[in-house]
Amino acid sequence: MGTASLSAVALAARLHSTDGGRRDDDDALRLLVGATQAFGAAHPDTLLASSHAPGDGALVLRLRRGSALPDAMLALAASLRPHRPTFCAAIVRHATDARQGVAAERAVLGLARTDARGPRAIMLVPDEDDVLSSLLDLILEAHDGMTDRQRQVVALVRGSGSQQAVARHLNVSRQAVNQSLAAAGWPHISRAESAARASVALAAGETPEDRER
Repeated sequence: MGTASLSAVALAARLHSTDGGRRDDDDALRLLVGATQAFGAAHPDTLLASSHAPGDGALVLRLRRGSALPDAMLALAASLRPHRPTFCAAIVRHATDARQGVAAERAVLGLARTDARGPRAIMLVPDEDDVLSSLLDLILEAHDGMTDRQRQVVALVRGSGSQQAVARHLNVSRQAVNQSLAAAGWPHISRAESAARASVALAAGETPEDRER
């Protein structure tokens, strides 16, 4: 039995082909593993572990904080584009390592409710929250709907928090950056992402101090 932790957060991902069908499991897992490794390298304090779900063509990530869940979904979706991943997340409050395994199993089983033409994300929390699932789904779809340039600008603004810094980096005017953000719907998406992080953190029983760890 492991030591107690604030919460167990398991994120299961499955990859679909661009024509709507399931990808070959071996090929899908290779892409999922690559995307997960890239996420782990960029966020070493967030990703605890990852494991293959045998026979399911799915990969399960274990995250340190529930509030990191929306960012993990977006990072994987960006790495896997143009392929379309679907996600299912399960949270168990104040869990031991053994219960993290339960959360992972629930997440993998939850993927059975997703398909290439259905919801992008399903949340499994103590009281199932369809509103949060819908919010995460909309965030993923909004990012997929951006142009490559809009996604680049959004990523830079998210990283720096300064439109002026992004303008200098891209050697364009601040107005051009602002126009790209407006066309991408970033003001609305940013608020939706903040709301999703807060909602998942609340479901995981996290305090503001926990979210900063």
